[in-house]
Amino acid sequence: MRRSSYVAVLAGLMVLAGGAPAWAQDPLHKMGRGVVNVLTGLLELPKQLHLGAQEPNPLQGLGQGLIRGTGL
Repeated sequence: MRRSSYVAVLAGLMVLAGGAPAWAQDPLHKMGRGVVNVLTGLLELPKQLHLGAQEPNPLQGLGQGLIRGTGL
């Protein structure tokens, strides 16, 4: 009984997740987005450092900006 209720909930979640429209672009557009992300991704580190320096505590903000910029 308990297992069948888990299966029913899981099936319902899968139906809800699958019902959302997903749009995939053609390979040329995907490649273009990837190239733009690679080229502009290098600017993310200085941008996040700058935004972090504007925090109330600049030293802590720089540390967080370094982590955010590296992650992005």
